[in-house]
Amino acid sequence: EFFFKCAAHPVSEDERSVPLFLIRTNTRNVPCLACEDIVDPVLVFPCEVGHAICLDCFEIYCTTKLNDRQFIQHRDHGYTLPCPGDTGE
Repeated sequence: EFFFKCAAHPVSEDERSVPLFLIRTNTRNVPCLACEDIVDPVLVFPCEVGHAICLDCFEIYCTTKLNDRQFIQHRDHGYTLPCPGDTGE
């Protein structure tokens, strides 16, 4: 079994869950990068701009990247995804 949990949740050595530090309350009413809806919560990418994406769009983004084999190997983070708002410039 594998679970996700809130990053503020206390951690014990026996737990099998991963804190999701990137999922945050949308207190600034930032629109989703993909659908432009203002929803809560959002996933905020650790990019310089701090792009936000709603969880529904993030699921589609992850599924698409997984199906297209576009996850990238990062030395410190393992397999991950780039920010969808990164234009590569």
